[in-house]
Amino acid sequence: MKTTVQSRIWAAVSYIPLVSALLLFFKGKDSLIFFHARQSLWVWLLFVLALIMAILPGPFFALIKWPIAITAALLFLYLLFRGIADSVMGKANPLPPFGDYVQRENFFHSLNK
Repeated sequence: MKTTVQSRIWAAVSYIPLVSALLLFFKGKDSLIFFHARQSLWVWLLFVLALIMAILPGPFFALIKWPIAITAALLFLYLLFRGIADSVMGKANPLPPFGDYVQRENFFHSLNK
């Protein structure tokens, strides 16, 4: 896939939460931007999961919430930086573990037409 510098920059910018939703609508014709905007949505959902786990109340959740929250937060950071690096290099590699699923199920595919 031949990419331009402008499309790589927009793909990297798509990892900013609200910007990714806007890029899906306004830059959806560019396949690299569209790919990374969809990837960034599920990566940020992982951040929300980590945040929810961290704010659960009670002593019972203290034993299980911190390992899950810290693991989810570290995975979020890894995937965020890997996605940005891939977008700057012009690559469209699905991010593990759900990147293949997001691309295969064609979430927001109607916006790319």
